[in-house]
Amino acid sequence: MTYAVFVSHLMDNILKKYIDQYCIYIITYVRKGDENTLYHCSELGKQLAIKKCSVEDLVTFHQFCIESLGHSLNQKQLIKSFDLLTEITVQQTLWLKRETALKTDAQRMISDVIEAMPLSIYWKDIKGRYLGCNNAYLRDIGVSDQDEILNKHTQELNKDYQYIRCLSSTEADILAKNKLSYSGEREMNIACGDRISIKETILPLTNTELQLYGIICFYENITILKKTEQENQRLANNLNQSQRVESIGRLAGGIAHDFNNMLAVIIGYSQLIERGLSTHYDNGKYTDYLQRILSAADKSKLLTEKLLTFSRKELVKPTTFNLHTHITNALTTYATIIDEDIFISLNACDQYWIKADTSHIDQVILNLIVNARDAMLERCKSKQKRIDILLKDSEQPGFVSLIIKDNGCGMSKETKEYIFEPFFTTKKDIGTGLGLSTVFTIVTKNKGSINVNIDNEEGTEFIIEWPLARVTGKKNTVELIESLQPSEHRKTNEINICILEDDKQVRELLVSVLSSAGYNVFGYENSYTMFHELNPNEIQIHLLVTDIILSENSNGKQVSDKFSRIFPNSKVIFVSGYSNDIISKRGIILEEVTHIKKPFSNNFLISTVKDTLAH
Repeated sequence: MTYAVFVSHLMDNILKKYIDQYCIYIITYVRKGDENTLYHCSELGKQLAIKKCSVEDLVTFHQFCIESLGHSLNQKQLIKSFDLLTEITVQQTLWLKRETALKTDAQRMISDVIEAMPLSIYWKDIKGRYLGCNNAYLRDIGVSDQDEILNKHTQELNKDYQYIRCLSSTEADILAKNKLSYSGEREMNIACGDRISIKETILPLTNTELQLYGIICFYENITILKKTEQENQRLANNLNQSQRVESIGRLAGGIAHDFNNMLAVIIGYSQLIERGLSTHYDNGKYTDYLQRILSAADKSKLLTEKLLTFSRKELVKPTTFNLHTHITNALTTYATIIDEDIFISLNACDQYWIKADTSHIDQVILNLIVNARDAMLERCKSKQKRIDILLKDSEQPGFVSLIIKDNGCGMSKETKEYIFEPFFTTKKDIGTGLGLSTVFTIVTKNKGSINVNIDNEEGTEFIIEWPLARVTGKKNTVELIESLQPSEHRKTNEINICILEDDKQVRELLVSVLSSAGYNVFGYENSYTMFHELNPNEIQIHLLVTDIILSENSNGKQVSDKFSRIFPNSKVIFVSGYSNDIISKRGIILEEVTHIKKPFSNNFLISTVKDTLAH
């Protein structure tokens, strides 16, 4: 055999560099009988086996080396040289057996690992046909044997067409190399009839040359995890609501006192006016009395709104407001829960505008002030009790620092570690452990942070970093009292307004106010009477003013829908004293309708009616 023929027989000339070395082994062994040569050939056999040379390649290699030695070997030596070939091929055969055993063990181990994983796994070829899967996936699709899915597509096994469409699109993107991988959550139907939530990852499969030949998918059943998250959210909401109830309890004593004072003012001045009218008292005093009644009523309205803010469960509605102004108003309301011997100072300017739900800020301030008050009840018996509130620029750009500091008893370092945990409290008889945990939750959910400094001699200092709102410019808001006369071309006596209110006193008030503004007003206690008496062929109604929560078997939304079908050109104004969450359950989105909240001023009512009719 020529060398050229030999080289062409072997791929990539793997054995070329071993020719000279092997020829030396042959000469040494057949002439000197050196047994060490057999050992060297054994090692050579291992190297050639690792390089994936077959037995046929080794026989050809030996034959070529014998022919290259020519007539230097006699017949006996030629036969003896085959001992070396035997040693090489034996090592190659042993290596192949070991390699086959290792591959078998490795495949078995991989199979065991895939089956042991708490995931459903399958893999496909480049055309989207199944190449294999684990038993968990077989159970999900209701197949007993892996052979039943081989070379099939997903749509042949799964009838959840929405899942198939989404999955096929994702797999196609990866196979087309539009995506490197996919990870996400979705839902799928499984063989037992349940619909489960899964967290899925799809990856490409490539060979040693990085050529794409398929995909592999892992997914985990996270249905229980989803339900747990929902339950945790429900519990968190309950905790938050419990904290609001606790806040109401703290406010109740002081607010009841103030509210009774307001009522006393309203009743007292009303009786003075009543007595003056019956005795021809100086009528000039009436204006002053009425102003005082209105002032007391406004304060009562503010107290009621604060109670609703803390008690109701509604969606978070962030607004942009001046933090200094809001804190000032809040301190006025909360003053009744602070002992008279506690001095509260507010050092701030009005340049800080934030975006938040105002009820959240109220909860933060109230809880921290109450904690400060309780800390000073245990100490500060001989010195001035004080709570200092400071607003200043934060070291963190785009934030404002809200600092609330007291000179109370402070706390230990051990207590500091747990103060923001739910149900942790040092007030064994009266504390719920929800106050500071609620503060922490509110601050962090609004992308802020809260820190605590303690000093047993100087008290406790809470530092809140709150993100500032983006304010493009200062806007001066001025409330203008609208004229009682509408600006449109129609006169008020040409406009017909229908009032639907089941509370007699409120209905009579609405009728009186709008009638005094010149409108033609029709008041009704229930919708049955209203629809029975109003004939669209005889009268045109331009506006319906209806309560949202009615005592009859319907609500304002249902009545307004029916009213609009009968009087298609009419406008609607909703009136209610309930909180927004209760209103939304009636199918009314307040942002999309005109809504007046009780109590309201006469001017505001007339202004709203005028604006509604004008649009």
